Amino acid sequence: KSQLGLLLNNVKFKKHNLIKSPYALIYIQPPDLNFPHANHCFLGFIRMISDKYNFTSFQVVVPDWIVDIIRCYLNDPQPGTCYRINKKLKEYTKNYPNVIMIDEHGEKFIIKSCHKCNKTMIIRGDILPKPRNEFISLIKYSVDDVLLTGDQSITDAFSCCVNKIIWYQIAPWKKKFSTEMSKYIPDKYFKTF
Repeated sequence: KSQLGLLLNNVKFKKHNLIKSPYALIYIQPPDLNFPHANHCFLGFIRMISDKYNFTSFQVVVPDWIVDIIRCYLNDPQPGTCYRINKKLKEYTKNYPNVIMIDEHGEKFIIKSCHKCNKTMIIRGDILPKPRNEFISLIKYSVDDVLLTGDQSITDAFSCCVNKIIWYQIAPWKKKFSTEMSKYIPDKYFKTF
């Protein structure tokens, strides 16, 4: 009584050919009244995966709004939110001296570069959105850590990938759900809002 749940199912899907591994997946909502910390959320995740994963080439699949907020400063370098996001992005990717972004049109933007360095992070804004089966395949074949929000993407992650370390963008009305979820998912750091 007075409880809600998620419907888990056996998802059937094929391995995608959208992006080569290794890659991480970020699928969260943009900043607004319900998600005021969205920028902090995706930047914190970028920082964590940059510190945790040591690849020569590491890609990060992101939604279009993250591309927009990075691109706004690269196209028009002015003080403000876009400047702060880009500054933090450069700082938080210190283990990747080359950071490139590909937007939804396939255009490349250099965020930072080091010609003598061989480690590169590529932020991919040209992959999402995808139909559900392809999206689930993106979750499945990404690195262990995945940043998600919403009931559907969380359900898809639970259905396909029981060992994923799920990082969850919490909406204010979902605090109780996230607290209960933290008891069952394999992420020892996921304990509080």
